[in-house]
Amino acid sequence: MAYGFAYFLGRKKSLWVFGAVFIVGAGMMLGASAARGLGLIYGGRVLAGIGVGGSSMIVPIYISEIAPPAVRGRLVGIYELGWQIGGLVGFWINYGISQTLPSNHAQWLIPFAVQLIPAGLLFAGSFWIKESPRWLYSKGRREQALRNLCWIRNLQADDLYIVEE
Repeated sequence: MAYGFAYFLGRKKSLWVFGAVFIVGAGMMLGASAARGLGLIYGGRVLAGIGVGGSSMIVPIYISEIAPPAVRGRLVGIYELGWQIGGLVGFWINYGISQTLPSNHAQWLIPFAVQLIPAGLLFAGSFWIKESPRWLYSKGRREQALRNLCWIRNLQADDLYIVEE
């Protein structure tokens, strides 16, 4: 599903979609209570999983498409390192809460609410990025691709580096 979005909508708009889906999923899980049952947790978990999965496919593609060849592998590796550190932080948050809070509704709400932090950062950050010049070029939008590449590289369109790229 993420491939289809990234192919037809582009990297930037796809990040908007999957960031929003992630936020909606996390919000649904926050709405769960004994009176409402587990349906909101199940549905929210599915939506959050779709949001995280789609984002985790699109972000490395975006990084690799805008990064200079000399540092492309390193940047994608740093992304993966951040992904693993995020999983570790999530584990320790859950462990800390289970050890310090009594079993009650708040013990469930805090981990669900913490998901809104990376979801919100991803969603908000996706508004400031430029669309991938490679995707724009593949869609026949050469002039916009050139403008975005010049902005990303902070070079003029007639610079040899831009011409070669």
